[in-house]
Amino acid sequence: MAIAAVVGLWWFPDAISRIRTLGAPYAEAERSCDLALGPCTASFADGTSVHLTATPQPAGPGVPVVLSVTVDGPGRPVAVELQGVEMAMGFLRLPIVEADGRWSASAQLPVCTTERMLWKADVVLDDRVAGFFLWSTRQ
Repeated sequence: MAIAAVVGLWWFPDAISRIRTLGAPYAEAERSCDLALGPCTASFADGTSVHLTATPQPAGPGVPVVLSVTVDGPGRPVAVELQGVEMAMGFLRLPIVEADGRWSASAQLPVCTTERMLWKADVVLDDRVAGFFLWSTRQ
C-alpha cells in the first residue's frame, strides 16, 4: 500500500496541492510572478502574506537553489514542497531551516530536460499553505 502511495505521488505530484485546497487555507501567488526578478508574494484573506525568493534563478543542473521565506503575520514555515507542473517530476519535501531569524530551504532540482521547466513550490506553514511557481533550466 505504501509503495502504491509513493508511486501515485511520483506520477501525479499535483495531487498534494489539490488535496491541500480541500483542507487548510491555501493562497497562491500570481502565476505571472517571476522569481528571477525578485520575491513573489501569496496573500491570505486574513492579511497574512508569505514571500518567497529563489536564488539562483533560473535554477540550473548541479547548482542548489536556495528558497528564502518570510511571513508577515501568524504562522511559521515548516517545509517547502516542490513538484513538477508541466512534467511529472515527483515530489520533494524540503525542511525549513531557521538561522538568524530567517527561514530557508535548499535543494538541487532534478532537471532532466534542455527546456525550461515549471515547478510548483508550496510553502507549508503551521496552519496554511502558500503556493508559488519557479523555473528551472539546463545550462
